[in-house]
Amino acid sequence: MLYCLVKLACNDNENEDFIEKAVSEMLNVGKSLSYQEVIRDFNGWAWTDSNMSNKEIQYNLVYHNLLLLVGYDKSKKIFEGRERLFLIEKELKHSYNEEIVKEYMRCFFKVSVLLKAYNDKEYKERLITEMEDCIIELEKLSDKEKLIHYIAEKKKNIIKEIKKIDKLINNITELKSDFEKRNKKLPKDKRIYSISLLVQDYEQERKSLLEKLKKYNRLVQPREYIKLKDDLIQKIEAYKYLELDKEKSNQINKNIIELQKNFLKLFEEKVDKCKDKKEIVYLLCNFRYYMLLSYKDGCKIKDCIKLKSNTEIALKKLIYKAEKLKAVEKISDDSLLNMKIFEKIIYDKIINFENITLNIISSEEKSCIKYFDANVLECEFKIKTNKIITKKKKVKLFI
Repeated sequence: MLYCLVKLACNDNENEDFIEKAVSEMLNVGKSLSYQEVIRDFNGWAWTDSNMSNKEIQYNLVYHNLLLLVGYDKSKKIFEGRERLFLIEKELKHSYNEEIVKEYMRCFFKVSVLLKAYNDKEYKERLITEMEDCIIELEKLSDKEKLIHYIAEKKKNIIKEIKKIDKLINNITELKSDFEKRNKKLPKDKRIYSISLLVQDYEQERKSLLEKLKKYNRLVQPREYIKLKDDLIQKIEAYKYLELDKEKSNQINKNIIELQKNFLKLFEEKVDKCKDKKEIVYLLCNFRYYMLLSYKDGCKIKDCIKLKSNTEIALKKLIYKAEKLKAVEKISDDSLLNMKIFEKIIYDKIINFENITLNIISSEEKSCIKYFDANVLECEFKIKTNKIITKKKKVKLFI
């Protein structure tokens, strides 16, 4: 019920182009899933995302990528405004490396469109039709003689349609007859309730025809001709980049993994720029949350082999920065050992992350690590090491 209520409150604009429609759906579905997370995923003791479908898992992950990069405070204003794709890119470019942001946004656009296309048959068919129309229009633009003839024919037909509407609107008898004919063909729930509403429909159609007429008039001007041709080339390239003809699941999974690689590059940059003790703890908590998210049904980010090197680099940077800012206990001088211990601890589903305490007892070949949620033993594990690290008393992981 909460999911439906939030979805109803989301912004939808019928005049959005195919990219903006997909981005709107991504943000709307992601926001709705995020709002219902506590009710859906918290069982009273721990978090689980087992109640989500594969489609929901993918929307949820991509939405949380954005939340972690943009920040929760800024996200509301940006995600609920107009031209959201532009606003997101602008905000990211303000905070991160422009080249990586461009790659991230390309992947984000592709994943958003593919998810909508493969879950909305009508939308996918419209995309394919639009691409075919763009190709035909570009071919017409390439031959100037044919183009002039084509424009003349289009203008002639538009003027004919406008005259027909004007004649009908100004003749009440014909208008009544048209009103009755239309309603006979329509089902009850889609019938036109009054002649004045029919007139409004015709006036809207007339307005649309006049806009088309202006477009064709502008098209004979060299500047407008070049602009339209460039726009069509860009649109066709964007359609081809989507690769809609390829198999669904492989396409989406491949592009979601690519998106995560770009997300992690931007996240690393966020860590590098961090100068505050509280902020680095916050980033560690966010990273832990991200690693426990699923990227497809039954598969979590922390277990994804294709992302292993990327996530390890991000975690190393987090640990190094947290130690430098004296936000966490420095376990040893061996960074690889520290990382192994951190990996084991922070991917646990302890609710109060900052209450973690640990003690370590080492022998010559291995270390025995125990970590606690406050005073409750959460887990005990052993790691092979040549280093002797002993912390007999329980120490807080976060200082």
